[in-house]
Amino acid sequence: MIETFTRPSRYLPAVLVLFVAAGNGYAQEASLSGEASHTLRPDVAVDGAPAGAEVGSSTVVAAVAARFSIGQRTFLTPGISYQGHYLRFSSMPMFDGADKLHSVESSLMLLHMFNQKWAFMGRAAVGLSGDFASLDRHLGFSALGVAVRRFSPRFALGLGALVNYGDDEWLPLPVARVDWQVSDHVFVDALLPAHAKLLYRPGDRWEAGAVVQGEGGRWAIEGEMEDRTINYISIDAGALFGLRMGGDTWFNIMGGWNAYRRYELEGGAGDGDYDPDPGFVLRAGIELRPR
Repeated sequence: MIETFTRPSRYLPAVLVLFVAAGNGYAQEASLSGEASHTLRPDVAVDGAPAGAEVGSSTVVAAVAARFSIGQRTFLTPGISYQGHYLRFSSMPMFDGADKLHSVESSLMLLHMFNQKWAFMGRAAVGLSGDFASLDRHLGFSALGVAVRRFSPRFALGLGALVNYGDDEWLPLPVARVDWQVSDHVFVDALLPAHAKLLYRPGDRWEAGAVVQGEGGRWAIEGEMEDRTINYISIDAGALFGLRMGGDTWFNIMGGWNAYRRYELEGGAGDGDYDPDPGFVLRAGIELRPR
């Protein structure tokens, strides 16, 4: 993924959405979904920074969406999400004042089923990120469109594109959606380039598997002397486990390896790319997953 797309850190925040096709069909009845998670990454050395520099981080994500049916073939899903990225760093003065980075986004997703085989999924979103000092640098837009073809009750493939706007730049990205029930208990769930999961689910009580997942952000920071923009991307790989706590509520935990992480600082004396060393990552959260 890194080699394929230039400056991917600007795309990932808009790709990571509540964007799920139901198991044996394209949609369910009107329902509420959401998540709240916390990701921890320990302090590690940083390539490109002064000797002795270290950075660690924690990321908090909260999102909620409600799906409503309009007729029998059309569904609308308004949603709102928050991402907080909190940095711990030493010997990195270029990041002073940028230890708390926030993003808020409001979105609307449309699902229309043309028939049992074809459907269209579209999503538009507007959000703010950074320190929210001014709208011109902190306001962003994104639009996503995917055509989905269900080849069988167990396999659906979607292809489309994402367009993201922020800080006077339009940036496109291809998107692929895979929903594949390999066997009665094995599933592949992917929204590329945001995530790919291989899951073993013997029933409706628990699941386990492997995941490769991206995390990103773009934040505008305005200071007394200079304005800065921080682009961020992180790619994690590891094992995950989910347990249904009751009803539609699931507890999820993922442990693995942060294989790649980059902070791109634009503006100011420390302009450049900073790459923390790979290290352990732990993510845990609660998910509201309608059946």
